[in-house]
Amino acid sequence: MKFEVILIPGKLSVILNKDINGIAYFPVGEFFLKKIFRKSGDIFLNVSILPSDSDKFKIKNAISSCKEIKVGENKILFEKKLFFISLKLLIENLDLKEIKIYVSSGYFRFLKYRIENLLPLGQILTSIAQIKFLELGCVMIYGASVFNQKRNDSFLILAPPGVGKTYTVSRFIKKKNFKYLGEDVTFYDSKNNRIYCVPFSNSWNRHAKLNHIFIKKRINIFERNNLRKKSNLRRIYILNQSSKNEIQKLEKNEIVVEKILSLQRMFFSGYLNNYILRYADYYLGNIKIEDKNKRELNIIKKMVEKSEIFDVYADDHSKFYNMISKNEKNF
Repeated sequence: MKFEVILIPGKLSVILNKDINGIAYFPVGEFFLKKIFRKSGDIFLNVSILPSDSDKFKIKNAISSCKEIKVGENKILFEKKLFFISLKLLIENLDLKEIKIYVSSGYFRFLKYRIENLLPLGQILTSIAQIKFLELGCVMIYGASVFNQKRNDSFLILAPPGVGKTYTVSRFIKKKNFKYLGEDVTFYDSKNNRIYCVPFSNSWNRHAKLNHIFIKKRINIFERNNLRKKSNLRRIYILNQSSKNEIQKLEKNEIVVEKILSLQRMFFSGYLNNYILRYADYYLGNIKIEDKNKRELNIIKKMVEKSEIFDVYADDHSKFYNMISKNEKNF
């Protein structure tokens, strides 16, 4: 039985077997707790994941091929052997908004039990989505985001792993004037300077479970009144571990842009598939792979130009919330 999950409102949805409760290595869909968003209007990118044991896993007149991959017109086939198990994955309609991914029964078992690291579907989906979104002037940002109800706008929280994004977001959304937008990944649209909710990140799921075990109080963001679908972006906070405790407003310059880009590339390098990136010119024709970094750079520049930027320094992760909260009251 199939069901559809909207991962990013208006931007991305997946249709898949009900047995699958998440896609490993897919930062915007590493777990599906339940349906949160109702479908309203068009979705920019829809991906169907379909089990198949037919003759589907063939590409005639391949444009390019190597040991484990064949590339055809708007399709790509991955094949791998694990002992006696045949792992096959075929992606079709790569030139359209409705992409279909067929997986063999052997691969489906790996997908169902989240151990498909030999041929990670999540990496493939991330690579396709990121390139498709760049065509639209959008990008998945490695960062948390919170909606400020009093100001009717939102802010991003950026930091390397382990510095305190998740803890800081959890503190904010316990307060009545703030709502959840994202914790590990946030979706940014440069055309309207908006960020969109991304609720299904795995680190948030782990944090919520630990919170429930050790504090006996789970923060339930998966109720509609605790989420904000989208919001205008106005401020960006960059968290830094330091011996000092202060917040500084930054000038909008290339140094800030490069700092954000370095966080992006550090995080997403583990979620991208080199085959997809290498052969992108064949089946994602509207954007050449050499333009990917340039487009991402231009989107980050727009985001910086339209926002107020702050460096937040603290000697302990628990202090970031108080400094940002105080700064939010000053606006």
